[in-house]
Amino acid sequence: MMSRTSKEKTSAWVRTFETRAGRMGVAVSERGLVLSTLLGWAGDGRAQAACDRGGTVSRSGARTRTGARGRVPAPGSESAAGRGSAATPGASGERVPAGRPRWSVLQHQALERRGRVPAAVSALLDQVEEALKAYYAYWPECPGDRIFDLWEDILALPVDLEGLTAFTSRVLTCLRQVPPGQVISYGALAARAGSPNAARAVGAVMARNPVPIVLPCHRVIAADGSLGGFAGGSRGEALALKSRLLRYEGWTFS
Repeated sequence: MMSRTSKEKTSAWVRTFETRAGRMGVAVSERGLVLSTLLGWAGDGRAQAACDRGGTVSRSGARTRTGARGRVPAPGSESAAGRGSAATPGASGERVPAGRPRWSVLQHQALERRGRVPAAVSALLDQVEEALKAYYAYWPECPGDRIFDLWEDILALPVDLEGLTAFTSRVLTCLRQVPPGQVISYGALAARAGSPNAARAVGAVMARNPVPIVLPCHRVIAADGSLGGFAGGSRGEALALKSRLLRYEGWTFS
């Protein structure tokens, strides 16, 4: 369900920064967020897998097949092509040209000095960094009711969904309406998106979520109340992260 409707390419600008919960990486177009890493995964070689999904950033969001054995890595999985190519902490305004299939250091400081980063893009990168740093400022302790005000700043971040299929866009739009401290099943999310029999397809959308945290796929669980799945490393590692994210937001396991 993550196929795209156009092959037109565009550029994105990337930044990595430290949060209390770990380093994050984000990429923005002139319209909004297009990619992000999971917490703690920017800067150790996994940023490509989590941010580039094994391919280029394009206006349609299509990804060319790159990486080991030509496969597209799962979100957050290890990618040999990304090893050693991640941006440095605090990197700001790196540009990822159309067709470039990796998250790499691109002399962003020189680009900014030459005025090649649009002012609106720099402002958006600042807004994203500030909101995510603030959201995880209390990690690993739950911030209590303050989490809702912090989440409002995350909700205010524009996300660029251009080029996604109508189904995927509906699912991700409905996903964003699930507040911190609450969870939703794959089937219930499918129903909200107007496709009540598409729980499995919703799971596929979650596994390919381009902007985790901001689009909170960690809040989607199985119908029986178990955590279900989560993309990121081994199953045990991934579910442990999902559990920590939910506990931080105040969700308690029954």
